[in-house]
Amino acid sequence: MMGTGFISIWFLPLFSLLVFGISSAHFIPIRFTPIAQFQAEKDSVSSPTGLYKEKFFTQILDHFNFNPQSYQTFQQRYLINDTFWGGPKKNAPIFLYTGNEGEIEWFAQNTGFMYDNAPRFKALIVFIEHRYYGKSIPFGGNEDVAKSNASTLGYLSSTQALADYATLITHLKNNLSATDSPVVVFGVVDDFEMGSLRNQRYFLGFAVLAAWFRLKYPHVAIGALASSAPILGFVNLTSPYSFSKIITQDFRVLSLSLSIHDIIAICILYYNPKSSTPPNTFSFD
Repeated sequence: MMGTGFISIWFLPLFSLLVFGISSAHFIPIRFTPIAQFQAEKDSVSSPTGLYKEKFFTQILDHFNFNPQSYQTFQQRYLINDTFWGGPKKNAPIFLYTGNEGEIEWFAQNTGFMYDNAPRFKALIVFIEHRYYGKSIPFGGNEDVAKSNASTLGYLSSTQALADYATLITHLKNNLSATDSPVVVFGVVDDFEMGSLRNQRYFLGFAVLAAWFRLKYPHVAIGALASSAPILGFVNLTSPYSFSKIITQDFRVLSLSLSIHDIIAICILYYNPKSSTPPNTFSFD
């Protein structure tokens, strides 16, 4: 439920677009590491476009267990823009983007909606990079080690990622003396993700993170705008081959001299130029 202390008249237009979750009676609090135990943030680096400053936060590897390895940390990158922020004294809001599976600057440079609305609401803009992507690699920043086996990859999950966001934004609010600033979470599905529909379990963990964050941590975020999030896209709800069937139908209606076989073969070779398989050996039956 939304606390009355967070309601401001200038928030009402935006809230008409937000998806609000309901606090769960079975809410399980995460194990936060005391703020004092985190190392100081590294010096920020400004982006070439001036859209944000790059910073790093010493994040805990495992938020839910007490094994020795759970207390390892890694540097999690986040981007921040305070150009339009009204400041903590005015309880100005924070627009938080929950990172997708990729380098966070790509999303920061292609999510204009947040920048368009930040001046109106005097909001602070924060983009947090998803663990195991970009510069936010655990196990010493070595991607080969972090993704080498099931033991290290076990920490790559939507549950851990949501806890990362909750921990980082809570730390940031305390650091900025902005504990009363409401947080609104944003998340989108990008074109790269749309190509990942073949693996629904992998896909869902990113596109719907904003909505899940609001449901899991209602005390941290007062609302979430989850754009094109497949909230109902669970396994076996639809055929994983639906997209391929639609594309095949599109090829069939084209009046081209090339056959469907030749067109798809060319596409495969185009996207995988190192393929040594001759076009006439592909099978689409």
